[in-house]
Amino acid sequence: MGTNDIMKNMAKKIGDLAPLASFNPAAFKGDGVVSQDVCNFVLTSALIFNDLKDLISAQVTLQTQKPTGIFKISRVWGDYNGIDLHLWRLMIGLFHEVVELIKRSDKVLVDPFFQSVLKKLRKTELDIWLSLVDVVKEKTIPAEHYFALLVRHKVVFHYDPKEIYRGYNAFFISGAHGAEKAFVSRGNDMEHTRHFFADAAVTGYLKEKGDVSGEVIIKVIQTLTDLNFVLTDIVDKFMQMRGYAYKVETEET
Repeated sequence: MGTNDIMKNMAKKIGDLAPLASFNPAAFKGDGVVSQDVCNFVLTSALIFNDLKDLISAQVTLQTQKPTGIFKISRVWGDYNGIDLHLWRLMIGLFHEVVELIKRSDKVLVDPFFQSVLKKLRKTELDIWLSLVDVVKEKTIPAEHYFALLVRHKVVFHYDPKEIYRGYNAFFISGAHGAEKAFVSRGNDMEHTRHFFADAAVTGYLKEKGDVSGEVIIKVIQTLTDLNFVLTDIVDKFMQMRGYAYKVETEET
């Protein structure tokens, strides 16, 4: 299933989920059989799954408000493109965080209990996991990983003023449609204000490092999406191996 198909399938209402269930919170507390490091890693994997799911859901919701026709210099197109670009930046940043987590988890990756969890995965999921781990452990950085690293450090979490200006300058000398002027909506509150020229700086930065809509970014997103199916299965197999059962719950009304 491609990224676009997955994102379309995520279009749903808030709370449109499987029935509510519970388990003993002690499942993520280490003991003589399972180290706390392994518990922490699997717990973090569950959070990564949620974070990516939220970003994809936000993308799907945004698509419902996409302006019709071709791009025009307008507040609607500027607002849409700015939010769309921000969500992609966050996904790329999340990809980088996953890579960093794996790099810091050498002890967990070879832990006997964690290895026993991996053996419970389906072959397709295990292959995805092992491929990512192999790439992370390589000394050379594939293009999509290098791109994600740049975006994460310069314009996602760690704002680099010099790089942001470089993108700003690159955009406004590019000759692209909309680069003739710097645009802004100056409202009296946050709801009615947007600095379109700042979004343009990010667009210029990404274009300078690689096509923002090109194969590199698509591969990053596809890798993360594939990995998310693996992460949720790791969580479930971890729970099974620990012997903690799920209990169906009745929601409060």
